[in-house]
Amino acid sequence: MDGKTVVVVLHEIYGVNRHIKETAAALEAQGYDTLMPDLLGGRTFSYAEAEEAYRHYHSTVGAEGARDRLLPLLRRLRERSGRVLLVGFSVGASAAWLCAAVEGAADGAVCYYGSRIREHAGLEPRCPVLLLWAEQEPGFDVQELSASMAGMEQVTSRIFNAQHGFADSGSLRYDGASAFEADREARSFLKQAPVFPED
Repeated sequence: MDGKTVVVVLHEIYGVNRHIKETAAALEAQGYDTLMPDLLGGRTFSYAEAEEAYRHYHSTVGAEGARDRLLPLLRRLRERSGRVLLVGFSVGASAAWLCAAVEGAADGAVCYYGSRIREHAGLEPRCPVLLLWAEQEPGFDVQELSASMAGMEQVTSRIFNAQHGFADSGSLRYDGASAFEADREARSFLKQAPVFPED
């Protein structure tokens, strides 16, 4: 991993499941090293267990807890790697957003449908961030939130006419066309993310 770009793939409430492993494998095929931190201690949930998974994640981890667990790992990676990039899905995207607001934690972050970002929308990222929103979010107005963040220098937003989970081929909400376009934008973004300047 020394001197290479590493992409840290951050899981949803379900844990390190097939979708996360396939995402990491696709990134490795593009030449990146990857890590998939397990914030659930080896536990995974099926999609049918969504309510239990949601309760478990938010009672044992949470957005700030995820950030606090990830930052020491990101600091170690920064000492060994050329670049550290984050790719997060749902709660993993919210964790990536919080980490991106910490100076020097990462060189870039891609956040897929991070609906809880709305609770931390006032944070200013310290690295480039690509927000890939699902327009059909039941809990809030995505267009309104995206517009409120439009002035942030480091933030690029794209809204897809799809549901939360659209990039996960194992989900009932999977949308192949939106997933393809989002992944294309994510690949382009990751290639262009700058190396954080050395202190």
